[in-house]
Amino acid sequence: MAAVLGHVAFWDGRALRFAERLAGGEELSHDDAETGSVDWINDASKPLFLALSPRLAADLTVRAAGVVDRLV
Repeated sequence: MAAVLGHVAFWDGRALRFAERLAGGEELSHDDAETGSVDWINDASKPLFLALSPRLAADLTVRAAGVVDRLV
């Protein structure tokens, strides 16, 4: 469960970073788009997410979602 929640928090964090850049007047480039497989990102981050306690992963996920929701 912690790995799934950590995964969601990570991708919300990515969306937040893009939203912050746009809000600051920065343009996103073609390099920012995911044009290929992102499996390597998920595979590389999975051990980190598995190291989180389920409670911490849940807290991180709810906080990340709340920040993204408010910004959007």
